[in-house]
Amino acid sequence: MTGAVLANGAFTDAQIDMATLIDADARWTNFKDAELSAANLSRGDFRDASFRDADLRGARLTRGRFEGADFGGADLDQTDIRGADLSGARGLTQAQVGRACGDASTLLPGRLIVPVCRAR
Repeated sequence: MTGAVLANGAFTDAQIDMATLIDADARWTNFKDAELSAANLSRGDFRDASFRDADLRGARLTRGRFEGADFGGADLDQTDIRGADLSGARGLTQAQVGRACGDASTLLPGRLIVPVCRAR
């Protein structure tokens, strides 16, 4: 679903792994406890969304906007955050970000550091 409008949606506990949500407008959307592994959320607007306790393993969050988004307890193992703006995200820890990968254009809060993605 390229360009989908999901703003203010409720996807709590949703099973949407491997979904394609490129360029989605998902501001204020609740993805708490959602299964989003291997989903493509590239270039999406996820400001103020909740990914609390969501499974984002292997997902692509590249070049997305996540200001105010809540990532408390989210699984970011092998998540691609290259170019994503997570500078205003909440609940992110170094342990989470350390299992993801990004690049020099990835914006993170505080002093968090993300490993560089390897070529695929």
